[in-house]
Amino acid sequence: MKGSIKVEITPMFKQYFEIKSKYPDTILFFRLGDFYEMFFEDAETVAPLLGLVLTKREAGKDLIAPMCGVPADKSSIYIQKLVEMGFKVAICEQIEETTTKGLFKREVVKIYTPGLLTDLSALSEKEKNYLASLFIEKKAGLSFLELSCGEYIFTELKKDEILSEILKREHKEIILSKKLENSELVKILKQNIPKAHLSFVEENFFKKEGLKDFNLEIFEFKKYEEGLKAANAILEYLKIYQPHLVDKISAPQFFYPEEFLFLDESTKRNLELIKNLWDGSEKYSLFWVLDKTQTPMGARLLKEWILYPLKDIKKIQERQEVVKFFVENKTLREELKRILRKISDLERLSTRCALKLANPKEMGLLRESLKYLPEIKDILEKEKPLFF
Repeated sequence: MKGSIKVEITPMFKQYFEIKSKYPDTILFFRLGDFYEMFFEDAETVAPLLGLVLTKREAGKDLIAPMCGVPADKSSIYIQKLVEMGFKVAICEQIEETTTKGLFKREVVKIYTPGLLTDLSALSEKEKNYLASLFIEKKAGLSFLELSCGEYIFTELKKDEILSEILKREHKEIILSKKLENSELVKILKQNIPKAHLSFVEENFFKKEGLKDFNLEIFEFKKYEEGLKAANAILEYLKIYQPHLVDKISAPQFFYPEEFLFLDESTKRNLELIKNLWDGSEKYSLFWVLDKTQTPMGARLLKEWILYPLKDIKKIQERQEVVKFFVENKTLREELKRILRKISDLERLSTRCALKLANPKEMGLLRESLKYLPEIKDILEKEKPLFF
């Protein structure tokens, strides 16, 4: 609510303002019975975007609150739409079943941001959902977190390589220092990746001391100061928006860009590696032509291989030998395809279990998928020199 709130307000709206003040940069889904309600600026912002009816509710003496709401059991649809638009959504729940005081105790139990999605229904099967962090001093430190796949990496680049690396992964959200808010870099990022949400944070997010919480042996990476600072900003961001997951994520790993052939954005676009030049979709791209994968994690891996071509001749030849083997062994290939079609997204399901987010249905899918692994192992063990 704009301006002062020093007016006589109802107990419920006093509670609402207290909670909202802790999460000012989010759209607050405030639980009332079977609905999530939004009030004041949140309601005025969201109602036209989601096609909701904007109504009013008395919030106190001479204070009327614009409001709109969505059914709690259908809220995931609306949350997903808002996150895709770049909003952060805070879910405020009633955390007690009964009360004798007339007012339920409420608190924020989950915050959705564009780069921290883990719900399978909100994620594209064949795409990774990256949160990136960028820190610039002498070099550019870059870090990525793919929470749904358990991937947390960092690296350092020359300043003129920043855009190409960021555009390869097409991040959903990028963490930047507030000092860069009006910079030329931000203008370039907005122009080239308009769908990415830019989150500006205080400079103290970019320190490397916070990574000590992992009890890491990172001394060999001490020379990568900018990269470590970028990695720490992701950790600090996670502490605010998903604090219950901080102690469950794996330690960040250093990513060596020099191991791969450098592809700038112009090359990626003009060769139509992932998207075509016609309408920007995957159809008729190199990925679309090559994608015969049977699982979501296979499709994501193929996309990564296309964007990061190997330079090491030995590794290239090893990959070619595996491809040659499957081309020449049609019966075995078809048998593996038959099994793989029955396997769900093991990568994301296992990560959700590790993060303690998996629901009973997902646990069941993981159990059923794991049943097929011994069968795959038995088939491939016959070719031990190639696969083991």
